[in-house]
Amino acid sequence: MVRRSLGLLVLLSTAWSARALSPMMAYEPLAADTAKTGARRTYESRSSVLPERVVQWQSQFFSSLDLPDGSRQVTLKTSATGSVVWPPARNEVYVLDPRGLYTPSSATDPPDPTEYGPTALLAAQPELQRLDHVWRFEGRRVVPFSFTVLMLTARNMDPVAMSARYHVLSIGPLETPTETFPSAVQVAGVERVALNLGELLNDDVLVRCRRWYVRGIGLVQEALEFPSYPSLGRLTTVLTSHPGLSPEPLEVKAN
Repeated sequence: MVRRSLGLLVLLSTAWSARALSPMMAYEPLAADTAKTGARRTYESRSSVLPERVVQWQSQFFSSLDLPDGSRQVTLKTSATGSVVWPPARNEVYVLDPRGLYTPSSATDPPDPTEYGPTALLAAQPELQRLDHVWRFEGRRVVPFSFTVLMLTARNMDPVAMSARYHVLSIGPLETPTETFPSAVQVAGVERVALNLGELLNDDVLVRCRRWYVRGIGLVQEALEFPSYPSLGRLTTVLTSHPGLSPEPLEVKAN
């Protein structure tokens, strides 16, 4: 858990300005104030075991709260497009500080926004732009919206426990079915996710993931596989549009 004493909060509130948060916002630009103008990302997700089922969904800025330590709690609204009933829209809450993108960890009611972590879900910009950088995540998070294709978001509405190890695998051009990006950061990882799979079955499910991030836009492509449950097949998600967001160049740094 990341929690600061009042004295430390006061000191850091002057040192960590909105400018200090910009390294993280480069890869989650919806968290920036400019996202309030209507910027959004629209995706299409499908499964290899249910090729006829396609879920189109979008993510956009909903609200933000500047915390006393200079970090920022951001809520994104994620919902399916062209559908009012299924799947339901949801709010995704994150905390951004100069070290990366965190998920809340408070167990109080109402939640204490100064409790988050203990480790970052997504590394900050300098680390993401460093080949072979490795980091670990431990905490709770909402399951990827692509799980809707398998009807798993309905069974896992609340954040679930997850541990993961991620690795910056490559940085280079990326061609998706809808767009070509000159520079994308490819992150490979293995996640252990506590999922309700139905019929009263709760299990730690292994997920192999590949995600591609573009500076100035965020996540542009994702591929998920389930080694412990191969019957779930392969889930793929591709960014189809990103109004209000534009790719930015990046510098490649080796460890």
